[in-house]
Amino acid sequence: MFKRRRSLICILICLSLLCGLFPLSASAKTVSELQQEITKYQKELDKLEGNAAEQSKYQNTLTQQISVISDQINVYESQINDLNSKMNEKQFAINRLNDQIIENQEQIYAMQKDIDDMEVKKEDIKNQLRIRMRENYMSSQTNTLDVLLSSQDFGQFISNITYVKKISDHDKCLTNSLDSQVAAINSEKAKVETKISKINADKALINASLDEIKKQAVESNNIKKQMNLSYSSLSVQLKKSNQQSQAIKNAQSKIEKAKKIAQEQLEDATDEINKKSGGTDIKPDSGGYLFPVAQPCYISQAYKGAAHKGIDIATKGRPNKIYASRGGRVIVAMFGYPGSGFGGYGNVVVIDHGDGYATLYGHMSSYCVRAGQNVNRGDYIGNVGNTGQSMGFHCHFELRKNGNHIAPPF
Repeated sequence: MFKRRRSLICILICLSLLCGLFPLSASAKTVSELQQEITKYQKELDKLEGNAAEQSKYQNTLTQQISVISDQINVYESQINDLNSKMNEKQFAINRLNDQIIENQEQIYAMQKDIDDMEVKKEDIKNQLRIRMRENYMSSQTNTLDVLLSSQDFGQFISNITYVKKISDHDKCLTNSLDSQVAAINSEKAKVETKISKINADKALINASLDEIKKQAVESNNIKKQMNLSYSSLSVQLKKSNQQSQAIKNAQSKIEKAKKIAQEQLEDATDEINKKSGGTDIKPDSGGYLFPVAQPCYISQAYKGAAHKGIDIATKGRPNKIYASRGGRVIVAMFGYPGSGFGGYGNVVVIDHGDGYATLYGHMSSYCVRAGQNVNRGDYIGNVGNTGQSMGFHCHFELRKNGNHIAPPF
């Protein structure tokens, strides 16, 4: 990643230097110099196009990664919200159980208070009964005799004895009643304590479940934090890549302007060349026209005037050699860019034969001559190709007289 960024920075620095090397106002005067300048511009544009494509691919990858991470963050956000909702539910249940425990403990406290009060009351009754029994024991028959002597008659004596016995039986009955009530309260108290134990067991289970949910929530939050960091990092990388793409576009715009100026100048220069074909400084070739393409080949399309300004010589996909049809001087050897005067011809060579005639060889896969070079009839100048606006391997051959297209002699 660092190497790619450093490479892109170096490329952008080179581009800024190249823009300085190739001024927008070209000073070239010859076709050859203009062709070389345009070729340099095109190479730089090709490099920039490759860099732009690489940045676009990189940005698409980053965008996809950001989208995936964003979706995952939403998933974990939903999980965290769900876990928080579950934790709230569990905590509510625990609080409710705590309230139940407090309520039952208050019941136990009240029951214990009743039991304590009854135990005190029972103890008082027992103490009173002990005192009376001790007094009865101490007085023994004397008490009975006193009751007898104090009685008016035997009937009253019987009544007094029965009264004393009732008092004793009442104390015992009251004590037994208190014992029964205490036993009943203790039984209810045991039930409440059992209920509290069950509530505490339920509370322990809920607490265990709550701890597990909290653990899951912590893990989800940690993952979400990491994803947010990744999201931020990728977003920064995408922003930088977009800035680099913009820098590439700016460099492309500058070079395109310089290239356009050079192409306009080249168009003007080629127009002049076409007008001046057959200049007196070129010795005319006295020989006839040689068929320009090595066999095997055939004419796939004939000359049709304005509809088709030359002939097409097809080679069934083979890069057959191309030869100069007549001797003369090469005045064009270039790739025909739009606006150059030879747009659509691809790799094109034009030879001025010095007598007003010139021949053109288009769609070549490559050429091995340069503008200003003198060639003889039959010299090897390039290969059949499929460059420019072409639908298959062929050589587009034209014959021009004083800049006007005429029918080739084949």
